[in-house]
Amino acid sequence: MKKLNYLMFAAATAMFATSCSTDSLEALIPDSEKTAIEFNGESTTTVTRAGLDNSNPTKIVMQIKSQNGSNVRATKTVASAASAGTATTDYSTVSFEDSYKRYWDDAYGRSANLSVYAVAVPGKTTGSSSKATEDLLAGSSSWSNGDLDHTFVWTVDASQTTDNIAANDMVYSNNISDGGKSGVYAYDNKEGAYSSVLSDGMMTFRLSDSEATDGAGHFDKGHLNFKHALSRVTVNLIKGQGFTADGSFQITDGTNVTLKAMPVSGTFNLVDGTWSGQQTSDVTMATTTTASGSNHSFLSQLVPGCVITDGNSSNVLEFSVDDNQYYITQDMMFDALNVAANYQTLGVESNATSITLNNGLNYSFNITVNKTGIAVVTASLEPWVDVTASATPSNARYTFSLYDNNEARTTDFDLYRALDYDENETVRDDYEGTHWATGYNTDGKADVSVDGSTKQISTDWNFESNRSYYHFRTVNKDVAITTDATNGDYFTMTTGNIDYRWGATMKSGSTPVYSTSNGFSDYVSNAIGATSNEIHLTEEHMMSLINVVLKSDDGVVLTGSKVWLTRMSESATVLMGTGLVTPSTTISNEHLMTGKDAEKSLYVIPQALVRNDGASDNDYVGIHILTENGASYYFVKKFSELVAETVSSEKNQLAGKAIARWYPGHTYTYTFTLNKQGIQNVTASLTPWIEVVAKGQTITLED
Repeated sequence: MKKLNYLMFAAATAMFATSCSTDSLEALIPDSEKTAIEFNGESTTTVTRAGLDNSNPTKIVMQIKSQNGSNVRATKTVASAASAGTATTDYSTVSFEDSYKRYWDDAYGRSANLSVYAVAVPGKTTGSSSKATEDLLAGSSSWSNGDLDHTFVWTVDASQTTDNIAANDMVYSNNISDGGKSGVYAYDNKEGAYSSVLSDGMMTFRLSDSEATDGAGHFDKGHLNFKHALSRVTVNLIKGQGFTADGSFQITDGTNVTLKAMPVSGTFNLVDGTWSGQQTSDVTMATTTTASGSNHSFLSQLVPGCVITDGNSSNVLEFSVDDNQYYITQDMMFDALNVAANYQTLGVESNATSITLNNGLNYSFNITVNKTGIAVVTASLEPWVDVTASATPSNARYTFSLYDNNEARTTDFDLYRALDYDENETVRDDYEGTHWATGYNTDGKADVSVDGSTKQISTDWNFESNRSYYHFRTVNKDVAITTDATNGDYFTMTTGNIDYRWGATMKSGSTPVYSTSNGFSDYVSNAIGATSNEIHLTEEHMMSLINVVLKSDDGVVLTGSKVWLTRMSESATVLMGTGLVTPSTTISNEHLMTGKDAEKSLYVIPQALVRNDGASDNDYVGIHILTENGASYYFVKKFSELVAETVSSEKNQLAGKAIARWYPGHTYTYTFTLNKQGIQNVTASLTPWIEVVAKGQTITLED
């Protein structure tokens, strides 16, 4: 054997032993007399049988470390692994060009214990460079006195294609090492050949006689077991309910399926296969071959280390179908993967709060996309091995809240929406979100239901498009909406016993105040786009509630008394967009109030109590009181002269001043003390009604 030649050469040069080092002796031995370090190689995952690639030999970059006690030497080299098309065994044959061969004789010979760390990109040939080559082979390729740096930086592209995914697919081998598994072919002396059963640990020299301390023997051969250093995510989109048969379920471009804040770069340690110093970026997934049963499939390749946290609402996946934007959060992904049937058998660490995306695994999500939401049918881990899981994320369906003093409202209202627009476009990419005049009749009413336990209002609506921005309004149930091309959509109120309400999404941080010129427009939020948050509505009472209290003095009998409000507008329109009330110009003669003998009330149209220039009594709202079964008449011709003595909220009026106008959502209580000579005293108080305000955060959109 070649080792005998080495021993003979060493004996012939014994005279120099006292003056020459072992290194200098080995340097004098011709390569033809040395024993080469030999390898086979294969990849255990996703790489085809008998090769690292199915068409081209693959370039392997190696670091070989030799240990003799505390002494260490290391070298760098390049090899070529045969492709599947030329190999006849179940592994790849690894070969070296002459200049890249390495020898046991240079690595402490019989005393050597070899560890091997290798990197490859399947399909990258010996004629091409990989990103690891420059780092691992930098500097001298001769044997060093001491160890080498076994780390290097690896980066994947943020905008991914199938080509750059293949170019970035780094595989590594560290199974020939102290503690390594199945990396060594030891010589079987009984069979007279190398064993087909792989041994663990480092490569070394083994004596033919295991009981001897010296003599003939064989050096081990190495078996490189490659593993994927990166992780992958696959997304398969399946057309669900709500999409038409033809022309829908389109991915508008190849860049709108995005993984958020994923590791794209890091430092890789060949010795233990770990990553550190990861840098993150949004990753655009590559369009890939559509999986069976899917309509679209996407693939991405990532540096491992992304932590998926239970309860985290941050988006981890975003995609758009037919202009609808859909989201999957970390919490949704965690729930899907945490219940995978054989997740633990893959050796992937998980606990009660987080899951880390690891190397060599393909996290595959099959997502059925419905127009009203999405449902993850299965999630699987492929190393590349299937594991099934399930979850139910949602896109931006509508949910609303509208409650009063912790009491659940019934469905005693109609809910409308209108698409934001301007004069030239029905949907605007550069929307302002304040074109709220019309469209409520076009989209119509929602089918509304209220959950008794959660008090959550649900509808049959969904956001039709990610570019769809809507305004939402409520009115009393079965109140008709009229479309006016000039003034916008409105409904009509009339004086009587109906408490008309109008609701909208309001800006947060302030209490809405009614303006006689533009209603509540200063407080109404901009149009709302696709959101998974609850949409909160605030309702306003749109009528004025007038209470009249009669008191007796000097023997005035109040039994059978009647009260009329005179010379006022008894109908008005309310704009759906802003809540602006416009009283009718038709003035009634009088309207009888209802109630007991001494307490009367009436919902009236908000209006000014003096009209025009007040030149005649007909310009003033007044009151007519009849007592004692028609025995006595009392008149107040000018309500506008009555002073508010108490005001519970200085929202639109000030105490001590005459009440010149009735405002929406306010209660006006007038107390008349009557005697036989006339009205002895009049007091007035003003109380705003309790607003029906949604709990929690109001949805607003920034300009």
